[in-house]
Amino acid sequence: MRPATSGGAVLVPLAAGPDGKSRGFLKIMRDRTEPRREEERRLVLLRELDHTVKNTLAVVQSVTIQSRRYAPTPADFQDALVARLAALARSHDLLTRSSWEGASLRDIVRQTLAPYATKVGQDRLSLQGPPVRLTPTAVVTLNLAFHELATNAAKYGALSAPGGGVEVGWHIDRTTKEKPQLEVHWRERGGPPVRVPASRGFGTRLIERGLSREFDAAVRLDFAPAGVECMIRLPFAPRLVSL
Repeated sequence: MRPATSGGAVLVPLAAGPDGKSRGFLKIMRDRTEPRREEERRLVLLRELDHTVKNTLAVVQSVTIQSRRYAPTPADFQDALVARLAALARSHDLLTRSSWEGASLRDIVRQTLAPYATKVGQDRLSLQGPPVRLTPTAVVTLNLAFHELATNAAKYGALSAPGGGVEVGWHIDRTTKEKPQLEVHWRERGGPPVRVPASRGFGTRLIERGLSREFDAAVRLDFAPAGVECMIRLPFAPRLVSL
């Protein structure tokens, strides 16, 4: 007779007595804590993946529409759209490596700046900050924001001139009465004098409005003469950021 199962337990019949009648069963408990945790983790990841994919599709739609709106020519539209979709693909590469559990802020910035590091040299790019991990949704959106900053720096800013450089630093501000804040600073130095743009393009609107609307972030984009500076403050919430 095969042992019977009941939930996480196994019922093993005892040997029959002298009279041939069963003397009962031995109940052996099986610890199913780890399988349950793994199943719960799998469901959480599937929900996060579903949310991120839907969010990414919405981003692609918005990027396409806005790129067309602000492109002066069809060729400019094509170039801008291809570059932005490539940036989105890079963020998905990062997420795939971690089974869609998120990615570190350092990896996001490093991967965004990698094409420019090859052209201008790694010594012109500086990254400093503690280990911080972002959720998939934050990875996709912040990666696109850094792409816009890097593209602008390469065309008009610090990476367009010899000797110019970009510094990206971040820290966790625990001095506020509310939840801790992740503060990220983008600074450009050594490039041509900066002029305030006559109008806001797609990249500027994405950084200033998109991050604020999606993550309740505080964003300050400053076109200072010495170099563009961008400060982003994100709430240190479990759905966005973790150590």
